[in-house]
Amino acid sequence: MARAGPPDHAASVRVGGFEVLSTIGRGGAGVVLHARAPNGAEVALKVLHARAPERLARFERERAVLASLGEAEGFVPLLQAGHDPHHGPFLVMPLVSGGTLRDRLRRGPLPLTETVRVGLELAETLGRAHARGIVHRDLKPENVLFTQDGRALVADLGLAKLLEDDVGQGLSRTGEMRGTVGYMAPEQADAKHASPAADVFALGAILYECLAGRPAFEGETPLAVLERVAADTRAPLAGAAPSAPRWLVAVVERALHPDPA
Repeated sequence: MARAGPPDHAASVRVGGFEVLSTIGRGGAGVVLHARAPNGAEVALKVLHARAPERLARFERERAVLASLGEAEGFVPLLQAGHDPHHGPFLVMPLVSGGTLRDRLRRGPLPLTETVRVGLELAETLGRAHARGIVHRDLKPENVLFTQDGRALVADLGLAKLLEDDVGQGLSRTGEMRGTVGYMAPEQADAKHASPAADVFALGAILYECLAGRPAFEGETPLAVLERVAADTRAPLAGAAPSAPRWLVAVVERALHPDPA
């Protein structure tokens, strides 16, 4: 009998003993579900879509990385991992209730004090990961979640790589791009080695958007955005966010420099 795919929201569906309540989001690798644990706690459940060896290896790498980086380090922590006989491997994480940075940016630019606070929290979180030899490679507003008290946590380590690992260039062996256009550093898009500098670039793109209220790199198609990133053609932040202090503008502009050095 063929296995069922990852479930859609349905109260009657269970994954590994967790009752599925609704669908939070979908991606190329899997689906994130709002679920209820056996003890009644509400959690986020990430279920893998594909069973291809490369996908399974990436999912296992995410589990291992999550196990080493918790909330104290600034990441959404791993509560449990398992394998459902019908739906496949899954990860269990707490349901972070404060929404995402993308939710906040839909309302416009962030206040300067909030931008600085979020930027510092994200920089410290990335620094802890880099010190352990881990590069996130997919930092973007959708992957920044806020706790109820407003602390920014980084989520989705599905593309994270260990610096000593040869697997995980900008493109996979099948030509699949890894990362998100507009936040992905030029060297990552060109399938070159993605170092911690790639995460710094992504953080710069996030801070630019927080201050300006729009992405640093825009285009009608993903290819057009990639070309603008490669050519570093964007509106200078000083003009896009005239009230931003010079020191912060300099930090963001340096983070967005196309040369990772």
